[in-house]
Amino acid sequence: MQPSPTGAAEPSSRITLIEILAYLGIAGGLYGTFLVLSLQQPSQGTIGLVALALTVVFLLAGGAIGADAPDRLSRLRSVCWYLSVQSFSSMLQAWMTSPTSLLGGFSSMFPVFLLTALYALGLWLFLGRLLQQLAFYGAALSALVVLVAPGPASFVFGGPDLTGVALVFWLGGAVWFVLGYVARIRPPRAAMVLGVLTSILGPLLFAPDSQEAAFLLVLATSAAFLYFGGEIADRAVTGIAAIGTVVGLVGFLVVIGVDDEASGGAVLALGVGLFVIAVLFARQLGGPRPSLGPPMVPIGPKVGAVADAPVLDASVAPVMPPPPDDRPPAPPSVSEPPAT
Repeated sequence: MQPSPTGAAEPSSRITLIEILAYLGIAGGLYGTFLVLSLQQPSQGTIGLVALALTVVFLLAGGAIGADAPDRLSRLRSVCWYLSVQSFSSMLQAWMTSPTSLLGGFSSMFPVFLLTALYALGLWLFLGRLLQQLAFYGAALSALVVLVAPGPASFVFGGPDLTGVALVFWLGGAVWFVLGYVARIRPPRAAMVLGVLTSILGPLLFAPDSQEAAFLLVLATSAAFLYFGGEIADRAVTGIAAIGTVVGLVGFLVVIGVDDEASGGAVLALGVGLFVIAVLFARQLGGPRPSLGPPMVPIGPKVGAVADAPVLDASVAPVMPPPPDDRPPAPPSVSEPPAT
């Protein structure tokens, strides 16, 4: 969302003061609210009313900031609406669930997360920022998770079967990444990062039942994201995927029992060979390059457009176009009449 010309002209010092006052006010107000509630121990109905009041307050505060505010104030608006969604979810939990209802299963939380996702989607329609996407994504994914999650009793008596939860995280994150990759969601880069994190962490829930399959799936998923992240040159996606690749490979080697000297030597030789091949390919890619390049002082000089500009070779003279000919055209010559 582009700021309006009026908003863009606001002095940065005034915006900074507004941000300081707003964030301090939010932190102090929420802390005071939680402290009073913890000391008085009110009923669930009272907690729901307080959450409803917070929902309305944060919603109106975001609306008061306006749609065409400068980017920093738009970020403040995003924070207010994100807190409004979380307060709305707390209100629903206070009024629609109870500790006894959760004993029968987590499916009683499905209406809470579904309504929260719908409310978050409504605010996301008017403000396409990261926090609005995160609010909807978290609520929608939670609504699916509680449908397939095992009952609370399975966490007490034996190990719970988290296969359904793992599949929801793995496939849900992959779908979210694809939506960001094809730029069908706002903002697309945030969707890719959220999708990568969710999809890589999802298979780890398989670990109690099948550790080998869990780490192999983490490795394969991370490698796929590493490829797609490299295709679009996204450092966040490739960085997360690279970490996932290392975790998946090391975890798989550990769980299959690669712990003796012979196996360790084989893995060492394979790793060194792959690394050397990668370095040689990197060296040849794009033609010959100097190994070091010109030195630059990393601390001291002011970093700016002039300092970061590429250094031109002084021995190569630039080719300049010839100057334009500004002389007026010569008048046409008149031939003399022949003599008689």
